[in-house]
Amino acid sequence: MSTGPDADLTRETACTLRDLIADGSVSPVDVLDAHLDAIERHNPALNAIVTLGVDAARGAELQKQLKPGQ
Repeated sequence: MSTGPDADLTRETACTLRDLIADGSVSPVDVLDAHLDAIERHNPALNAIVTLGVDAARGAELQKQLKPGQ
């Protein structure tokens, strides 16, 4: 597993992502961005995602960051 700029966070397991976030190697926003980038690259050919709630996903993360003690 690599956490450098070329790391593909979309290939990591949920448990690995949890650990990477917990130890500060990556942020939840890094994980979100990696998955959104993958969707942007692959979805035109797949047409698997019809509605993508990017604003809602980013808003939920922002709310978590604004609430102290969580």
